Amino acid sequence: MLKTDISNNKRIFVALTYVCTAHCKKCITRYHKYVNKSMDYQTMMLTLEFLRKIDFKGIVVLGSGEPLTYSYLNEFIDGILTINDTIRLEILSNGKIFSNSSIRDNWINDRITFGITFDGFFQDELCDMQVGVNIEAVKKQVTEFCKVYGGNNIYVNYTLNNYNKKSLKEYVYFANNNRIKAVYITPLKAFESVDAMVREHILQDEELWVCMDKLQQVIEENNISNVFMPQKETKPRWFCWKRDSANPIIDIDGSITFCSGREEGIIGNITCDDINEKWVEQISKLSDGQCSKEWCEKCISRNKDGIYIPSRDIYINLPKEE
Repeated sequence: MLKTDISNNKRIFVALTYVCTAHCKKCITRYHKYVNKSMDYQTMMLTLEFLRKIDFKGIVVLGSGEPLTYSYLNEFIDGILTINDTIRLEILSNGKIFSNSSIRDNWINDRITFGITFDGFFQDELCDMQVGVNIEAVKKQVTEFCKVYGGNNIYVNYTLNNYNKKSLKEYVYFANNNRIKAVYITPLKAFESVDAMVREHILQDEELWVCMDKLQQVIEENNISNVFMPQKETKPRWFCWKRDSANPIIDIDGSITFCSGREEGIIGNITCDDINEKWVEQISKLSDGQCSKEWCEKCISRNKDGIYIPSRDIYINLPKEE
């Protein structure tokens, strides 16, 4: 097999569903052409067959909608874990239904990690960003999970913005007290939504680094070692794609996509015999810096404040400009 083939990628993202239990203003998934739809059983089985055929040994990431709502999730997880002894699974969730007993009884495995997103640490900080989520209930469920199973099977991610920055320290303490192995802080990005309300949440760079400097002091004073903070950028916001690090996306129709939301990013389907060659061709093309820059500039641009916003031709049903 070629060094650049799909099986050598570190991660493959699988969109089992676009159904979600929350309605996040920041999330552009609600404008996706497959909004509120899920992968059917046949395509799910073909996805497992594809991953088995290439003997994928990396991490399969489940996201887009709320994976815990997917009707065939048990079968998918069982299938993943039988492909080989190395493959791992990462399930991204808003934590709303994390207390489901089947999670605890059937899915606790060293090769399965749950990633829970916090859009704030207190309920009033969610505003209408994460409609339908009771953050206190989520914190309680995470705490109970960690008491029983420890923090090795879970990580948390804080979407830092102007509304929740004051509770950043409490969030880090919460994760550390629950012995959660990895604690991430991700600044809210404007290109995750076109809503004016969300843009008001954005931290400007200067504010962001003030927050990070303060947090660094807290981390050092308390000898906390599991926090991953954003780093100041030293390169442009487009990518020079590395041949072994680009992550394929398997969508609910079985198509393999290079970039989410880009029709020209679809390189084929899991049933195509030449899908590996097409993947290698795409990676080789975008390994060139100029080609990579031109590709990424189709999706993002800056507004007058220097904030990145989405191109309006990559998703359907986008709201009108405000």
